[in-house]
Amino acid sequence: MKKIFSFSSLLANFTHWILAIAFVITLIPYDMHLIFHYPDERYYSDGAIKMLKTGNYLTPRTMENELRLKKPPLPYWMSVAGMKLFGISILGSRFFWLIAAAATLLMTFYLSRILENNISIARLATAILCGNVMFLRSAVNAIPDMPLTFFMLTSLCGFSGLLFKNDRPIFYATLAYVSAAFAILTKGLLPLVMVG
Repeated sequence: MKKIFSFSSLLANFTHWILAIAFVITLIPYDMHLIFHYPDERYYSDGAIKMLKTGNYLTPRTMENELRLKKPPLPYWMSVAGMKLFGISILGSRFFWLIAAAATLLMTFYLSRILENNISIARLATAILCGNVMFLRSAVNAIPDMPLTFFMLTSLCGFSGLLFKNDRPIFYATLAYVSAAFAILTKGLLPLVMVG
């Protein structure tokens, strides 16, 4: 009887991790096909393919070899990393965007824990986000929205920790500002509003 109790308590403590892993496994089949295609995806996929073929990872280009400097490089690098793992494919282009969505689920859990310190509320917030249609839609597209959401949420966790927690101020400050910097590398100057 004691082993069952310890297993169930272990399971209860890692529900958010189980949910994030199940989220990725469930959405991989959708990630592999152009069922949910977003028109801007081609810029990141094409730019990543060009980076892989030319070895130039700093200046994204379209398939027509035109410079595309509208967005910072991080979204292109995410597609490049996926294509290095899975080859030049739809899954390769989108894989790390799906990982960013799963990480967003985990950050939602941790932000709820910081703000409420109630594990049931944190689980509920994570489950609600997991079922949100717009979130699901963004999770399977290679556009900057999902990594931007993850980095902004992580930055918010850091700022919330600075405001509401008395322990580890250096950790929370680092989390806040480094995540904001990655958000800027993802979308441009928009995340500076958060830092301000």
